[in-house]
Order: sequence, then C-alpha cells, then structure tokens
Amino acid sequence: LSTKPEQISIERYLLGIEDAALKDFLLPQIYPINPDTNVYWLRSHFWDYTNLYSKSTLINPFFEKNRKVYFEQVLGHNPDSVIKHLNRLLNSPMDEQIRKVFISSATYHYETSNYMGEDKVFVWLAQTFYNTGYADWVSKENLAKIKEKSDGLSTELVGNKARDFAFDTQDNGRMKLSEVQSP
Repeated sequence: LSTKPEQISIERYLLGIEDAALKDFLLPQIYPINPDTNVYWLRSHFWDYTNLYSKSTLINPFFEKNRKVYFEQVLGHNPDSVIKHLNRLLNSPMDEQIRKVFISSATYHYETSNYMGEDKVFVWLAQTFYNTGYADWVSKENLAKIKEKSDGLSTELVGNKARDFAFDTQDNGRMKLSEVQSP
C-alpha cells in the first residue's frame, strides 16, 4: 500500500468518524492498487466499520444499502467464493437479530438470483440454517417449502454428476444415462 501523506490523512479522517454505524464504506476507494487486490481486501473487510453488535444497526439506512452492495457487487458470482465469505461472515460475532437478517437476505437473494450456479448458495444456506432448525423465525410451512426446494435443487447443481435415469432410444429400447458413451 502506498503511504502518501494525503492517503494517511484521509484514512485517519475516516477512522476518526465517531458514529461507526453511520459510516458509508469508503476505504476501498482510497487504495486503488489493482482490481484483484481491492476485491479480496473488500470481501475480507467490508463489514469492519459497521457495528454488527447493536440492534440499532438494523434501522440504519447505510446497513440496507451496504447489504445490497455486498450481495450484488462485492461477493461476485462464483458460488464457492460466495459460500466461503458468507460462512466467515455468518460465523463471526454479531447480534443474533442482525445474523437473522443476513441469513434471510442472503437466502432470498440467492434463491431468486438470475445467475447460473448461484442456486448452490441457496442450497448451502438452506441446509446450513433452515433444514437444521436454526431458522426458528420461519413458519413450519415455509421451512417445508424451503427444504423441498433445496432438496430438489441439490441434485441438479452445476458441477454435480447428473442423476442416472432410463430413457427410450430410437430403436424402441431403453437405456440408462450411465450406459451412454460420450463421443
């Protein structure tokens, strides 16, 4: 990192803002080293300046904005990376209500995602939090729907081996998918 005097003074100013819950996250703009380094740094430190121990954070407009930016822009679209960073975030110390908001927001975001492969994140969230009984704030009917959807998707995730099934061939025979030789 560069240690130019103006960068140090800007960093001191930002770190000196007293109401940490109201800070808009600006530090990544100070360190334009290269895009890859910024992304890795930002993923690891995005929530450092947000008070995740206080329920008052839930009514903070910056929290909603930062949550949206975190899920839509910071985490990216590689499901394995998203799961790694969500696991780190959700296992870090924070108020339980804030953890529940993160879990619910992430579940909705990845359940309704338009990006191929992100259903893996939804399945991970469902198996980790909803199917284990952790999500006690969700009704039994909705838990059953989430479990059914995640169980159905878990066998069809990108990268998983396809289920073996029988199908009809052109010569009126039956064949299993596992018996097909790829060219």
